[in-house]
Amino acid sequence: MLDKHSIERLTRLREIGLRKNEITSLIRKTLPFIKESNECRGVAMRLKRTHYKYTTSDGSNGNEIWAIARWGKLRTVFLRNDCQGNSPDSFDVDKVVLS
Repeated sequence: MLDKHSIERLTRLREIGLRKNEITSLIRKTLPFIKESNECRGVAMRLKRTHYKYTTSDGSNGNEIWAIARWGKLRTVFLRNDCQGNSPDSFDVDKVVLS
């Protein structure tokens, strides 16, 4: 379900102050879509909207937490601004889930 890259990207969530149980809860939200991503180009999921715009040390920034699943694995987690597009083409996936 997770690979080295996605685990590294999850550190972004610790960097913005999310607790371990919050991160676990966000990962659980992705599980049904990770399985679904085997049958398409991928699934992008908005996991959470925050009240603040965060910037991490690696340059990821925004007030929403997003994840992308491809080929049956959680591939990345990142921050994105709510003013940016959220169409499937914006993420190069077949499906976008707004939670």
